[in-house]
Amino acid sequence: MVQRQLPNVRELTELMRFKTPTLNATDRRLEKALTIADLRAIAKRRTPKAPFDYTEGAPTGFTRLMQTEGEEAGAGAAGAAGIPFTLSTLGTTSIEGVKAANPNGRNWFQLYVMRNREISYELARRAASAGFDTLFFTVDTPVAGARLRDKRNGFSIPPQLTPGTIINAIPRPA
Repeated sequence: MVQRQLPNVRELTELMRFKTPTLNATDRRLEKALTIADLRAIAKRRTPKAPFDYTEGAPTGFTRLMQTEGEEAGAGAAGAAGIPFTLSTLGTTSIEGVKAANPNGRNWFQLYVMRNREISYELARRAASAGFDTLFFTVDTPVAGARLRDKRNGFSIPPQLTPGTIINAIPRPA
């Protein structure tokens, strides 16, 4: 017959480790995020509706709308990972700022051709002068897509604030 006994406390302490509490609230939230869906849920709770819906629509411009460092952070991360970074015509960081953030990496520029061609030519010249090695022309459509969520939120280019967008952003100033 098996005889029950209490565990030896010394043996147990070798097997058990207490988790150090995470004091930083952001780190605590991110530790709990195990999937992309978890990260999306956190972002949706913490972001005003207009910027969240814009970002969820897979844009490449207005990156600083969601993260203060924007394209600079993306370019630096791409350089560290050894992959190219593409700056959008509608980027929120200058061509030169991206080059400074990723000085030794490959930088590409995505160009929306403007009606005033001189603007497009100047952007292409600046990208070449900064050492960008690839130019992407966006030719998929001559008219911007119907971004219905953005229209419902009053989000436009250039952005126009409404009382509704301000009220929605007040509890999420960060």
